[in-house]
Amino acid sequence: MKQNLRLAKSVGVILTLALLILVLAASNSSVSANSGGINFGSTFINQATNLQDVPTNQIIIKYKATANLTNSRAPAGTTRLQELSNAAGVPLTYFREMSGQAHVLRLDTRMDTTQVREISNRLMTLSDVEYAEPDAIMQTTLTPNDPQYSNQWHYFETYGMNATAAWDITTGSNNTVISVVDTGILNHADLSGRTLPGYDMVSDTWMANDGGGRDADPSDPGDWIAANACYPGSPAQNSSWHGTHVAGTIGAASNNSAGVAGLNWVSKIVPVRVLGRCGGTLSDIADGMSWAAGLPVGGIPNNANPAKVINVSIGGGGLCSATYQNAINNIVAAGTTVIVAAGNNNANASGYQPANCTGIITVAATNRSGNRAWYSNYGSSVEISAPGGETTITTNGVLSTLNTGTTSPVNDSYAYYQGTSMATPHVVGVASLLLSLAPTLTPTQVGQILQNTVSAFPGGSTCNTSICGTGMLNAGAAVGAVHRINSFSPSSIAAGGGSFTLIVYGANFPSGATVLWNGSPRSTSWISSGELHATILGSDINLPTTGQVSVVGTHATYGSITTATRAYSVTGVANNLYLPLILKTDAAVLPGVPTLNAISNPSNSNAYNVTWTTSSNASTYILQESFNNAGFASPTEVYNGASTTWPASGKAAGTYYYRVKGHNATGDSGWSGTQSTTVNPTPTGIYGHVTDTGTNAAGVSLELRFWNGSAWLTQATTTTDANGNYSFTGVPSLSGGQQYYVRYSNSSTSSRLSGWWTQSLTSYTAGTNVAIGDFDLANIPLSSPGSGSTVTLPYTFYWTRRTATTSDSYEYNLFDPADSNPWAYTSPLGYVNNYTVNSRPSGFYTGVTYGWLVGVYSLDGGYGQSYYYRTIIFAAGSPAPIDLPLLSTPQFNRDRLPLPSRE
Repeated sequence: MKQNLRLAKSVGVILTLALLILVLAASNSSVSANSGGINFGSTFINQATNLQDVPTNQIIIKYKATANLTNSRAPAGTTRLQELSNAAGVPLTYFREMSGQAHVLRLDTRMDTTQVREISNRLMTLSDVEYAEPDAIMQTTLTPNDPQYSNQWHYFETYGMNATAAWDITTGSNNTVISVVDTGILNHADLSGRTLPGYDMVSDTWMANDGGGRDADPSDPGDWIAANACYPGSPAQNSSWHGTHVAGTIGAASNNSAGVAGLNWVSKIVPVRVLGRCGGTLSDIADGMSWAAGLPVGGIPNNANPAKVINVSIGGGGLCSATYQNAINNIVAAGTTVIVAAGNNNANASGYQPANCTGIITVAATNRSGNRAWYSNYGSSVEISAPGGETTITTNGVLSTLNTGTTSPVNDSYAYYQGTSMATPHVVGVASLLLSLAPTLTPTQVGQILQNTVSAFPGGSTCNTSICGTGMLNAGAAVGAVHRINSFSPSSIAAGGGSFTLIVYGANFPSGATVLWNGSPRSTSWISSGELHATILGSDINLPTTGQVSVVGTHATYGSITTATRAYSVTGVANNLYLPLILKTDAAVLPGVPTLNAISNPSNSNAYNVTWTTSSNASTYILQESFNNAGFASPTEVYNGASTTWPASGKAAGTYYYRVKGHNATGDSGWSGTQSTTVNPTPTGIYGHVTDTGTNAAGVSLELRFWNGSAWLTQATTTTDANGNYSFTGVPSLSGGQQYYVRYSNSSTSSRLSGWWTQSLTSYTAGTNVAIGDFDLANIPLSSPGSGSTVTLPYTFYWTRRTATTSDSYEYNLFDPADSNPWAYTSPLGYVNNYTVNSRPSGFYTGVTYGWLVGVYSLDGGYGQSYYYRTIIFAAGSPAPIDLPLLSTPQFNRDRLPLPSRE
């Protein structure tokens, strides 16, 4: 039989790195609204995908332990960067610190990995550099009463995984946490209440596709891409919702008469987003894996719920990189099991990372007949096989949670996918069930149990123990291999009556097993593999308390294993008579840990709601608040009741931290992760100064506008004094964090420069006035064409620039003057005096009168438009669509100025 975990795998700097695209296909049956599957361009990937070299502009570097502290921690200094750039032969800039004291450097442009590897090798000539390597781009590798369970053959058929036998023993534990390191997760109904707070680790804003870099929102915005976006010749791809599919296999809400079943019905999932458009960088993936395990990552808060097992359905070409291996070494040392997809290239997994790294469990994929799936990687790097499906027949794929959106999320759905990405979460789910029964299992023990309890490959299978691991995953056998407690006798005993014999009934107790009473060993007799007798001391039960019973035993193959605890309680003393001790056999008697939701307070208001999810067996919840102290040094209990919402109001300026726990008659759950919100002080007024082409503007009418969350509204009006000064004071509802701006306004021409619309009052001392910014009124005369002209496209429109302010940036606007809808505009064009319209924007037609004007952005944050607009008519035959984006509802909180008069 193959060794339980491989002793060594190739480790080193990447020799080759290429794109690994998962073989995915989705159902065109009624269970999925995605017609036919994940659509990469116009066809499905139903053949092995050729590897592509995905360009990168980043290098990972780590210094030797003997290097001085400054160099090992921060290569961002000018002198150090110059030294690195000289060695590399190209300019380098410092990007960020990684977990494990490595760092990410950036190049000026993206290059293929061969070029970046050459540059990295030059850096390794420096005496204090431990390693330098390309920051490579990786990609994805895809008996309950749930109505779709009957379609999940991979759980119960002959060559499935025998999940029902495992569920007869355990369906999970609140004390075990799982992490999915992937594309993020969607708010799918079948995953509701099944997650803990995660993190978005994608640091490149373009790849992130959500408008920002790293943040605490692991939601999947979609990873769709246009053709040629990733590399020359790369196909267009719809959003995969890959992380949501993986998470559904591991932990979809189960036995709830809805959707599909997951393997673990109780344990929560921490989603970590590391993949976006075109995949993800090696540095982001390594940081995401480390953060999931509870290890520190610079610049972000630690994971409050470290995972015991991590799903990594990701891969790329090449030998195991030093970055991957260092991260895995640290994660495994922390006691977390890492399970990885072998890859979908129908090739030896030894050439694909992280599948070829040391210390992990690598998973190959089998089909419905017990053969190796046609796409699955194979070889001595593989530890075990699990169902990955083959969608040449749609329903032979793996069914899980998905979404109908091809770009952004639309509606919940379910779909059949195929891939080692789909095989891996089956193994992760079973590993989490093992850890629910025996939370002290080490990563090595988890791997040994999974490998030693497999089902044999069927006769004639294209899989064998040389290329597909020790066999096919068998959930029932794996979970059944761990000793466990089923019940006690007696079921109760009078406290204070001296010692007594506790009979513990269970399964798989090894000879020499010992009963632990509240963590302390007690004299134990081994009667059989299903029965232990332990002497419990009178002093163990003479006080009102709560505690646990567990069993530790040493297995010949796996070593020492301790079961999960079973709760007990001594309820107190009345009239000198000890109340009975009840030994409870339900491992979930204590309430589960509730999940504290992120606090929505976009305007940093002094009133907001704190909410959390319900937890199993909880009758009430206790909410604590800590003011300006994330460590809860002196917390205040602000709520104790059955609701899952607490409204905060009247809060003083500062940062408030919260945590919640469940409570029932047995006791309390652990604390949830923390969430926080900041309340900003309330300024008393806004003031500023207005000029008209450099001269003080007296008697100018102004509006104070604010964003109420869905629209811009006028808060107050005023006029400038003789010196052009203005102020808004004592304005109702003026609050810190609210977005305000000031706009010039009168009945005829309300189109001159105004204060920038995203001016936010977020950092001012209460009781002071705030300068929202001075601005200048100025005209932008339109030159040609004249009003009423008929134009044939392409056509160039001209205007007169402000000569004194070359920092201005102009935009061209086209609109329907009847009702301002539609309205199209360009992005800022710079200091220009013309714009060529090549084709009609969508929604604009020939033979119809439209208006055009020019807007301008000033360096000081102002925005304005030409005094007047002119009309045009597109000539027949003008080419259609889209040349300009359409502006409908306020976009990015933009408040369009009122329409000026016609010239």
